Amino acid sequence: MPRPKSAQAVDLEVGRKIRERRRALGMSQFSLAEIVGIASKQIQKYEQGVSQIGSGRLSEIAAALNVPISYFFPEPSTRRDFNGIEFVSGINSKEGMELNIAFSKIPSQKTRSAIIELLRAYIVRSTPRPVARHMSDRVNANVPRATVNVPDGVEPGEQNAGAQRQ
Repeated sequence: MPRPKSAQAVDLEVGRKIRERRRALGMSQFSLAEIVGIASKQIQKYEQGVSQIGSGRLSEIAAALNVPISYFFPEPSTRRDFNGIEFVSGINSKEGMELNIAFSKIPSQKTRSAIIELLRAYIVRSTPRPVARHMSDRVNANVPRATVNVPDGVEPGEQNAGAQRQ
């Protein structure tokens, strides 16, 4: 007698991704089911990981949700492109999708470029960087360097500038 099927991790992940994408598009289970040509109860079962999805059906769902089939499967947490830039799979999070949708609606290339530069500046500013504490630290490479978190908007060397002027 065959064992009853239980939801496997990949079934749960695929179902979660279907629900996530459907909701991001503002689509109901009924609407998705209608497009794919199945009952909305079946979409519910797919989303809960109760029913496994065949490759043909997954292809139809992917087309209805306007994503590649690979969208539904787990990715490594990071990957690198040809330039060595690290991408985080957080783009598939709710916030990442909202950011992507909002960004794509900005008509001006100049504005989009300015937003990218703003984000790059924020990342650089919010990343702790080593700051030399003494002039001898800069001269003698054998002296251990201290790492100091520099507050946003303050350049190294400006921290005590106000005290010196008084």
